[in-house]
Amino acid sequence: ILDICLGSAATVELSGNLANGNYLITYDISGANAQSGLTASANLTAGNGTGSFPIPFSELGNIGNTIFIIREVGFITGESCDVTGLSVLSTFDVEANPNVTGLTATVPPACLGDDAIVTLGGNLANGTYQISYDLGGTNALPAQTATATLTASDGSGTFTIPAASLTNTGNTTLTITAVANTTGQNCSATGLSIGDNFSIEARPDISALGVSVDNLCAGTDATVSLSGNLANGTYTIDY
Repeated sequence: ILDICLGSAATVELSGNLANGNYLITYDISGANAQSGLTASANLTAGNGTGSFPIPFSELGNIGNTIFIIREVGFITGESCDVTGLSVLSTFDVEANPNVTGLTATVPPACLGDDAIVTLGGNLANGTYQISYDLGGTNALPAQTATATLTASDGSGTFTIPAASLTNTGNTTLTITAVANTTGQNCSATGLSIGDNFSIEARPDISALGVSVDNLCAGTDATVSLSGNLANGTYTIDY
C-alpha cells in the first residue's frame, strides 16, 4: 500500500496464488486510523494472483501511520468458502494536505523589468511548497508555478513572480489556485482563489534625455536644464 494524502482512498495491491475470481476481503486497520471488521471486494482477473481494492477515504480520516491487516479471504459466490485467522500486514502513511486556512497573498507595486515579490500569510507550516497561480489584467498568464520556502514559524513566506511574466505596465491580478507539498506524496490544497491586485509601473523614458548647464559665477546656484521624452511629473534625480 502506497502512502496517500488525507482525503484520498488507499489502494491495496494483492499478490500471491489466488485464482481469478471475486473475493470478499475482511480487514482491520489500526494506528492513526483504527477500525475492525471492515470488508471490501476484490476481483482478480490477471491470472497471476494479483489484484487490488480500495480502502475508502472515509476510513482514513486521520494523518499518520496506519497498519492494515487482512483477517479473512472468502469467495463471494457459491458457498462463500473462506480462509480465516489470517494476519497479512502492510503499513502506510496518511499525509497532511497544506493548511491553507486563512491564507493571504500580498503584492506591492513593481517597476517594469523587476520581479514582483508575493508575501504569504496564514497558517502554513514551515516547509517548501509549490504554488500554482494565474495572472490576469495587463499581464494575463495562466497556469504558472513558483516555489515558496517558509521558515519563520508564523505562516509567512514569499515567492517571486519573474519580470519575464510582467512585461506590460498597468494593473495585474494574482490568483493562487493550489498549494502543494514538495515532499512525500506532494499532497495539495486545490480549487483556491486567493490573491491580490498590484500594478506594474513604467520607468522614466530616458531614451533621449539631454542635460545642459549654463556657465555661472562662483557662489551662485546652477540651473540644470533637462530635455528629452520625460513625461510631465515630479522626478528624483541622482547625480
